[in-house]
Amino acid sequence: MIKRSRYLFLVLVLTNLSVSAAFAQDTKDSSTTATPPADQKVLEGQIKADSVALTTHLKELTNSLHHLKRAAFDIFCETQRQDQVVAVQPDVIGPIILPAIPSPTGVLSMGALPPRKQWLDYFMNQVGQLLPMVDSEINALVMPKEMPDEGKQDLNQIRELARGMNPLAVDLDKVTEGPDLKADDIARSAMAFQDQVNKIEKSVKSLAKQAKVEEKKADKELKQLNKK
Repeated sequence: MIKRSRYLFLVLVLTNLSVSAAFAQDTKDSSTTATPPADQKVLEGQIKADSVALTTHLKELTNSLHHLKRAAFDIFCETQRQDQVVAVQPDVIGPIILPAIPSPTGVLSMGALPPRKQWLDYFMNQVGQLLPMVDSEINALVMPKEMPDEGKQDLNQIRELARGMNPLAVDLDKVTEGPDLKADDIARSAMAFQDQVNKIEKSVKSLAKQAKVEEKKADKELKQLNKK
């Protein structure tokens, strides 16, 4: 049976290799001079089809990134739990005297609770399962031939940020593995990982906007060609 940290490490290695291979292939394809098709309708139809496919893949990627970010946020929340008691009238707990209704809610904080290992493992397993899904969905992104440079830059940025997610995931796995669980270290690592996912989401959103623009342009061109 593979230990959790070793399993995540293998996933990250495969993710890094896969995204790198996709980046190399995209660079190779972009350097090839394409022969323009004779039929303008075929060209515009292909651009529209590619734009629709790109939009579909970006929606799938956005969904996976949402769950990945949520898993990191859940890890962060696990470090923020507080031991609380409800006091509606004067009471005594050991040496502590609780005043009546200490706050508008009647809840008094007794200090921070330690992170629970079983929940950290659960959330980290989610991270380990989602990383290869994100990798696969990034590799499935195919740019329409007429995509402007801004869209190509967004895709390169997504791939670069995905590679940057790997060391952050390794660090998060390390600080949550135990046996010495330090809440501050876990919270800091979880937030760094979540911030990286946020950056990927921002680039995905920008690329999705470009894909929609190209889809509408191709659709408009097709309608004009059909009128001729």
